[in-house]
Amino acid sequence: MRETENDAGERVLVPATWKPPSHTVLPELLEQGRQAIAELLKPAGADGVSSVMMPLMLTQQIPATEGMGDSNAERFFAAMAGEYQRHLAEIPLDILKLAADACAKESSFFPQVADFWKHARPKLEERKRQQWRIDRLIEEKRKPAKAEPPPQEPLEQRLRASIWLGWKHGRLDLAQRAERELAKLENRAPAEWATPQIVMPPMPPARRTTARQQEQFITDVPIGQEEPPLPTEIPE
Repeated sequence: MRETENDAGERVLVPATWKPPSHTVLPELLEQGRQAIAELLKPAGADGVSSVMMPLMLTQQIPATEGMGDSNAERFFAAMAGEYQRHLAEIPLDILKLAADACAKESSFFPQVADFWKHARPKLEERKRQQWRIDRLIEEKRKPAKAEPPPQEPLEQRLRASIWLGWKHGRLDLAQRAERELAKLENRAPAEWATPQIVMPPMPPARRTTARQQEQFITDVPIGQEEPPLPTEIPE
């Protein structure tokens, strides 16, 4: 949300949206921008307010001073300057000067505090929004980079893995479904055992074998026969 002025001159909150730029901004440029905007937001202070008010006193008419003696006028201007400094000191000097120029062109009477703020507030809010955006960009740059997701295995390998897992854990439906998907991918007919009427043989095929080798395995290994041991495991 940001504050702005409506047609009736009232200060109201309106929705504000901002998205970081899609292009990359160099960190050194962001730091330069942060320092520059911080310098532009430095308050004018009491001396700055006095330097802006003095030219206005020479060109604008100050009400309620007619017939006032010198000593009373001096005390009045001192008190007046103190109050203006208290209310306007937080405004940056360049914005305060622009507000004073706008007030001088708007009326022949010396502006009130509210007149200064009417012209200064929009520019000050814009500058603060710029500072907030630069801070957000710097904060995003400091965040650790998101880890890239691990590369996914090709679909063919995942389907073969699903066939093996289905046979291993007694999920013939999983193995059959994966075999049918694999057959589509390889542009061939599914293996015979992938039809719902086939009863699952007791031993699973190797995980990375081809569909043709799986069919041969089912044909060569009768139901109930154990898989022969590896050559290195045959006792002497």
